[in-house]
Amino acid sequence: MTRPLSNSDRIAHAASEAEAKATDKAAAKAAAKEAKAKAPPRPRKPRAPKAPTRMKIVWGVGKPGVVATSTFPYNERAKAEAEAARSTGLVVTVVKIAMEATE
Repeated sequence: MTRPLSNSDRIAHAASEAEAKATDKAAAKAAAKEAKAKAPPRPRKPRAPKAPTRMKIVWGVGKPGVVATSTFPYNERAKAEAEAARSTGLVVTVVKIAMEATE
């Protein structure tokens, strides 16, 4: 028959088991980390450059700081100024608009 362990022997035995368990756990974690290799980052495809929007210049008649109420082709500036002269507070400004929007 074996003799029962003393309290200090039980504590030492439990500590050694805990230490062995911790080292086994750390080794398993390191092995799992090595086994799981990081995938290389995927190369990004560069975006196709966007074609610049074609713009055309027209004369806009309206109040200052507000969207033009009427527009005239660039070669009809006299008509735009006559329109602005009909009422007070209207001015003639240069407005750029997209070509696709006018066709």
